[in-house]
Amino acid sequence: MKNLKFTLILALSLFVGSKSSSAQISKFKALYIYNISRYVQWPQSFSSAEFTIGIVGDDKELYSTLDAVCAQKTIGGKKIAIKKIDTNADAGNCHVIYFLSGKESLISSYAATAQHSLIITETSGSIDKGSGINFYIESNKLMFELKSSNILAQGLSISNELKSLAAKNL
Repeated sequence: MKNLKFTLILALSLFVGSKSSSAQISKFKALYIYNISRYVQWPQSFSSAEFTIGIVGDDKELYSTLDAVCAQKTIGGKKIAIKKIDTNADAGNCHVIYFLSGKESLISSYAATAQHSLIITETSGSIDKGSGINFYIESNKLMFELKSSNILAQGLSISNELKSLAAKNL
C-alpha cells in the first residue's frame, strides 16, 4: 500500500506541463494503470494465465511506456500482457481496458463483451458512459476520478485505499 500511495502522490505532485509533457503524462498514466490494477479484485471465475491490459485506440507512446513499466512486474502472480484492442472480441479476456480519447463511444459495446474488465478512460464525461476510472488534468497535474458503481457493475471490487486516493469519488 505504501508503494501505491508513494507513486500516486509523487505523480500527483509533479508538474506535467513541461516540454516533454506527452511523455511524462504517458509515464504517469502507465504507472497509474499498473498501480490501480493491483488494488482491484476480479472474480475467481475470470481466470487466465496472464493479466491482460488492453488499449483501445492508437497511442504508441502510451503502449510502449506501459509495456516497459509492466515488463518485469506481475499482478496477482500473473505476468502482465499489453495488447492493442481493435474489436469487441479482442476485449473479451482483458482485465483492464483503457480507452484513449475519442474512443469512449465504444465503452458500452466493449463492456458488454468484456464483463469483469476494469474500464479506464481519459475523456471528460466517460464516467457517465460506464468508465470506472477516468484520468484528467487539473492545475497541470494528472488526477483520476472513480465511480464505484460502474466498477461493481463489472463484477469487480476495489480497495478502500484506492477509493480514498481518487481526486473525485462519484
